[in-house]
Amino acid sequence: MKTKKNKRTIIFMAPTPPPYMGPSIATQIILNSRFVDEFNVIHIETADRRPLNNLGKYDLTNIYLALKHYLLLFHRLLFSKADLVYIPICQATAGFLRDVPFIVMSKLFGKKVVLHLRGGHFREFYNSSNKVMKYVIEKTLKRIDRMIVLGSSLTTLFDGLIPEEKLSVVPNGIDIFFDISKDENPEKDHLMILFLSNLIETKGFKEVLYSVKKVTQNHRNVRYIFAGAWRKDKDELECEDYLKREKIKDYKKRFVLKGREYEGLNIMRRPIVPAPWTKKNTLLIRLFRASLRAEKQCLSQRETRSSGLRTNLTVHLREP
Repeated sequence: MKTKKNKRTIIFMAPTPPPYMGPSIATQIILNSRFVDEFNVIHIETADRRPLNNLGKYDLTNIYLALKHYLLLFHRLLFSKADLVYIPICQATAGFLRDVPFIVMSKLFGKKVVLHLRGGHFREFYNSSNKVMKYVIEKTLKRIDRMIVLGSSLTTLFDGLIPEEKLSVVPNGIDIFFDISKDENPEKDHLMILFLSNLIETKGFKEVLYSVKKVTQNHRNVRYIFAGAWRKDKDELECEDYLKREKIKDYKKRFVLKGREYEGLNIMRRPIVPAPWTKKNTLLIRLFRASLRAEKQCLSQRETRSSGLRTNLTVHLREP
């Protein structure tokens, strides 16, 4: 094992849970791995602990958090002998503009900058930007030393923006923290349909929700679990209105499953006989109203396959 003196120092700017979403969970996995034994890791926490519906908003809290993170990075750059700065890059205008000062500041201090894209919308973001924003994106990306993407097909997102030799492919990884050798209860008479994702329209949760009435008309032993946080208040209200309109009464918005409290929806048409959550009777459903690239290497797919759950992944392709 390397001694502290001969380890390289990395300033690691990334969020940890809560809220629970792919990038924050991935950061938690990295910080709990051997990565921190191989390097001197200076973690700068960039999480916004508020609900997901605050992401991307221009409000005083987000401005305060950005200024706080700029000061923290400046302090670490000034008083640590860091070799490299790691930054998860955003693929939306507000988030990218927030990240630009992190990159510029790090390069002014002579540090190498590694960006990590956890998604597949960057080209769409670039193509839909105005001329000024495109100029900012191009000039910023010219300064970086390395861009990490989740799959080889995603390297084309940066054609003409980043040289191929500066691109690296690092697939998502997960912690396998459960025993997949046995079931807790091999009950086969019930089916649980699990939507494991934050409740964002582009991930297709509404399509699954709208199937509840039709499915349960003929199959009363079905339980739906939507385990994830609401991104938009209007989506939550729309779904509640649907449940009331269709007279689906047996649901809870907050519920406890396997000892953990979830935000989302628990819809059980036979509440007297709870359906146990076992890998033999659980079907994970994820629908994406986006391109295949947009959800490349998503963590929930890997987790469910590792646990032996049946997975139904339906992709609705969108016109380019």
